[in-house]
Formats: sequence, structure tokens, C-alpha cells
Amino acid sequence: HFLLMLSKRDEERCQKDPSKKRCHFFKSFFITKLLNEGHSNPNIEGTYEYKNVKRWSKKVPGKDLSKLDKIFFPVNEGRMHWLCAVAFIPQKRIEMYDSMGTSGLLYLESIFRYLQDDYMDKKGSPMPDVDEWKIVTCQRSTPRQRNGKF
Repeated sequence: HFLLMLSKRDEERCQKDPSKKRCHFFKSFFITKLLNEGHSNPNIEGTYEYKNVKRWSKKVPGKDLSKLDKIFFPVNEGRMHWLCAVAFIPQKRIEMYDSMGTSGLLYLESIFRYLQDDYMDKKGSPMPDVDEWKIVTCQRSTPRQRNGKF
């Protein structure tokens, strides 16, 4: 519900100022589907599969991920801990935020691959300037939670 609230605020903000680009907030199930998390077949469990989420980008504002300002990807890791990855589209950067400080590299690389696959699928050509994108693992400056540490 929190992400839904943020989405509504973003929509209202952009209605007041049409020069602002929209953001999109995927549901946490997106990463679960993208990476086949919890799949009954152990050979498929944890593997990247674009076709599982191919249609999800049709629900983004403007139906074009490349026209957005930011895309938020909540991640429920091991059904116990929440992380959040954010793709900053104009800046060509994908960043991980984790209060426990793990890098989240697998998720970041999967999100970058998803953005490329979706661009190719929707536009029929490779994403331009792929080499300009930067993947930023969780930084030391990200606030940390103290529980769960022994």
C-alpha cells in the first residue's frame, strides 16, 4: 500500500507540473517472477526469465520505461528482508538500498538485463548507450538497521 500511495503522489505531482517525468513502482512480485523465485522446479529456481514479466511494462505511465524518471523495484529477499532497487532512467544508473548492507548485485544485474530486454522487445532495437549505465551496489551511506545483527 505504501508504494501505491507513492504512485498516486507521483501522478498528482506530474499533473500539477506536466514538465516532470513520471515514476513507476513495481510490485514486489515483479522480482519474484523475473527470477523464478520459489519455482517448483529446482533447475529453474532463481533463474532470470524475461517472458515471465514481459507484459508488466504495459502498465507503466506512457507504456515506455525509457521515458520515466525513476523505476522502483521492491525486493523481498528470502521472504524475510526488504530491499529496494531504483533505476534512475535519465541518469542511466541503477542503485540498491538495503538497510542490512548487502550489495544486491544479482538483483541489480537482473534489473539492468530486464531494462535492456524490454527496450529490445518494445522498440525492436538494442538499448542505446548500454555502456554508459552504472550499477551501484548498496553504499556505506545507506542507513542501517541494528536488529538482526548478532
